[in-house]
Amino acid sequence: MKNALSTAGTEPFRQRLIALKGYLKGEDTGKELADLSESAMRSADPMDASSLNEFADVLGTISQNSGDALVEIWKALERIEKGTYGACEECEGRIPKTRLEVLPHAANCIECQRRIESEQLRVRDDMLRVLTEQENEE
Repeated sequence: MKNALSTAGTEPFRQRLIALKGYLKGEDTGKELADLSESAMRSADPMDASSLNEFADVLGTISQNSGDALVEIWKALERIEKGTYGACEECEGRIPKTRLEVLPHAANCIECQRRIESEQLRVRDDMLRVLTEQENEE
């Protein structure tokens, strides 16, 4: 796929995904996460350290929904294997690397993800409105 990351470009993300998967499954991955953090802190690129700090913050949020997150992580690892990682599943455009650094299992670019979430909220609101109307009729 044209907008997918190269095999070499996906390796750091594959490592993060594997460490995150282990963390969510309760495996002993503290060392892998610490190694990722240490390597980012030693990096000459301050963006790497910043992105990893954001990634660590996201861990807490993700672990609250660990079942769903594990599925998304497996899907991301499959995209790496297929050579489609880094390309948006909706528009096939490139997912910004900064987004993948913070959310390595992201399947969509920010624009498409916003559109999907907006549609999900609209459907939810419509369902709530219908349920409220039905309750009021009773």
